[in-house]
Amino acid sequence: MKLIACIFVVLTVSACITPEPDIQVSLEDSPFPGIAAFKVDALENDVVISRFSIDDGKCPSKEFDPVTLPYGKSKIFGGMCSSDIIKEVEITTNRGTFQFKFK
Repeated sequence: MKLIACIFVVLTVSACITPEPDIQVSLEDSPFPGIAAFKVDALENDVVISRFSIDDGKCPSKEFDPVTLPYGKSKIFGGMCSSDIIKEVEITTNRGTFQFKFK
C-alpha cells in the first residue's frame, strides 16, 4: 500500500512540473503596415513548432505546416494585426505549449 501511495505522489508531482520553454520569442519590426511579426529562436535541437496564437486568436494568422528548427536557428511568423498591440503569443512545440507576454 505504501508503494502505491509513493507512486501516486511521484506521478502527481511530476505532472505539476511545467517544462522550460525550448524556444525564445521576440517581437520584430514588420516592413508592412498592419502585419505583426515575431521571431522564434530554438533553444534546443529539433524543435517542432506546430501552432501559434496571437492575443488569444484576436490577431488572425494563416495556417502553416509544422516547422522544425535546429538549435540556434530562428523563423519569423506573422499575423494580421499591428506588432505594437501584441500582448501575448502562445506557441505549441513538440515539448509543450508556452505563453510569452509582452509590455
